[in-house]
Amino acid sequence: MKNYLIAPLAVALLASCASTMSDSSSAEQQCVYFARNEGLKVTRVDGVEAASAGQNVRLRLEDALGRPFDATCALATAGQPRWMQPLPSNVKRG
Repeated sequence: MKNYLIAPLAVALLASCASTMSDSSSAEQQCVYFARNEGLKVTRVDGVEAASAGQNVRLRLEDALGRPFDATCALATAGQPRWMQPLPSNVKRG
């Protein structure tokens, strides 16, 4: 009879854990996915910074030829990720 109380309690507990995740991890994840979809390998996340219109994620990337370079992904509060500056002209996407 008490089992009917466990499910709502578990749902509430999981929801509270999900809501405590920081926005920076979400921005980081979205920018990592964005870079991978662009055919780039993410080797390191150097940091997440608050920006006036959202968050900026500094990434260390490699192109399809294994050449490393740095890039910053901007994630607007209600928008899609984009590169802050153009990527190097010789980047080979995989």
